[in-house]
Amino acid sequence: MNGVVARIFATRALRNAGYGWLTVALALLLEQRGYTSQLVGALFTIGLIAGAGYAASTPRWVRRFDRRTTLVVASLLMAASGSLLWFPRGYAPTLAAMLLGTVGLGTQEVGPFSSLEQTLIADAAGSKAATVFGYYNLVGSFAIAIGAAMPAVLPADAAPLGYAAIALVLAGLYATMPHVPTPPREKAPIASHVPRAVERLAVLFAVDAFGGGIIVQSFMAYWFSVRFHAPGTLLGELFFAANTIAAISLLFAAPLARRIGPVRTMVFTHLPSNVLLAVIPLVPSFEWAATILVARFALSQMDVPVRQAMVMSIVSPEERPRAAGLTNAIRPAAAALGPAVAGVTMATASIGLPFYLAGGIKIAYDLTVFGQFHELDAKLLSKDARRA
Repeated sequence: MNGVVARIFATRALRNAGYGWLTVALALLLEQRGYTSQLVGALFTIGLIAGAGYAASTPRWVRRFDRRTTLVVASLLMAASGSLLWFPRGYAPTLAAMLLGTVGLGTQEVGPFSSLEQTLIADAAGSKAATVFGYYNLVGSFAIAIGAAMPAVLPADAAPLGYAAIALVLAGLYATMPHVPTPPREKAPIASHVPRAVERLAVLFAVDAFGGGIIVQSFMAYWFSVRFHAPGTLLGELFFAANTIAAISLLFAAPLARRIGPVRTMVFTHLPSNVLLAVIPLVPSFEWAATILVARFALSQMDVPVRQAMVMSIVSPEERPRAAGLTNAIRPAAAALGPAVAGVTMATASIGLPFYLAGGIKIAYDLTVFGQFHELDAKLLSKDARRA
């Protein structure tokens, strides 16, 4: 099974490198093509909605085919998306690319990739899944950072074809991945009403994703370009640094969760990061805004592996595809509303409004998660103690 996990790490790294590259380059490319902020927001919204729809339909595709075939097909659609984004004239190719549901716009996953990889990790890693999830997200964050640096050395219009090439390599890796059997049925270890608990968490994750969708990384790059006239080389360096810091922070997520509990880890790192997000437009210079952005990234992703491991730990193996599909589909669906909101507000005099809205919504999410689920910490910590 170690070979399966290594293969998943490789596909995660390649895919996220493509996401990071396209995140910065696409914002610059659309600005160069004369797209208005409202149109950019609408296109990003369409891309996230399509990605959410694709993720939601993943269980149906898996039942009809299998996980490996579903991932191969998604990779080919990702390649088609990159090819369509390369076309320099007309809105139709860009719109078609977004409708395929495989255009990455930052850290927000689209399509079936993350859902199926999470179930594969949970099935293959067993009791070590929480640790593996930490490294899985570490690899992904470093890859996004490397991808985000690409516009500093390559022109923006090279990104779509690079994205397509990465997708074709992904298709080959998924096609040759060994089969991973689903473990035998076991009783859900924590909640007696697991579907209800997962649904409540999914609703809250949707609130967080909606807030994040207002200020996805592509829109951050667009905002820095419009507000401070930052060139692509500088933005590439900024988002490389920010995503690298975010990746390093993931090393501390699992140990912190083992010490204070997953819910406290999620809230105590995510809450201050969202306060910093709301502060960014208040500062007058690029240097200060960039510094606060990097500080925000240092905390903003520590909840991700903890959240994924927690969801997988409170369901039995046969429920994992449904739980992963639900939580991974609802996030891009909710996030899809955000870019349209940002596009409208950025066109007004209140240019910092997307940051205030996103920060406020995500702060409300943090407080609600802590209020409703803090009791899970004691149960999960007790469970880990019994295993030790």
